[in-house]
Amino acid sequence: MQELGCSLAGSGKLEARKSTCTIKPVNTLFETERLIARAWDPEADTEAAFLIYGDAKVMHFLPRGPALDLAETRARLERYGDGRGSWALVEKATGELVGNVFLGRIPDGEDKPTEDYQVGWHLRYDRWGRGYATEAGLAALECGFTELGLSVIYAVVDPGNQASANVALRLGMKPLGQTDRYYGETLELFRLFRTDFAGQMAEAPQMGDT
Repeated sequence: MQELGCSLAGSGKLEARKSTCTIKPVNTLFETERLIARAWDPEADTEAAFLIYGDAKVMHFLPRGPALDLAETRARLERYGDGRGSWALVEKATGELVGNVFLGRIPDGEDKPTEDYQVGWHLRYDRWGRGYATEAGLAALECGFTELGLSVIYAVVDPGNQASANVALRLGMKPLGQTDRYYGETLELFRLFRTDFAGQMAEAPQMGDT
């Protein structure tokens, strides 16, 4: 079974380019120069995912805290696979699972999906600083606007997580201040309209990675 998926050139730099959507397997969201976003496989991915979700440094700004064991990690992956818009990020050069990218509805304080769509990311600690968050976020935005036909996409960030806030800004998202509408938490809210994203892709000069 196949569906339309996005393939983007570049390595996370917001630069002039056109969408090159291609036919990809149904379990793949997008492919970039360095990353593949695919569906989670809880049985196969749990051990590698524990390196992300069992790491206190990665989980510092996430409400659930680090996973205590493989069973807790697998339960998280099974939730992610339940239509929540979460995709495993695989590093093409090594084939290793190195993170997670979100493109889906934001849950409210009772964990019920709202009508608002978000882009988000979690990365393994040893892959921080390589531009993967920007690269994955850019590709997810491209898919959300071109394939899902969304008119606006949001990002929500813990107020203390300046690194993720910087990624959202680098993606061209506009800060809207704090909100308590999502996740039962007070979070910084960012927004990007499809029309603004199209203009950035067509006109913006290269911007640095994060």
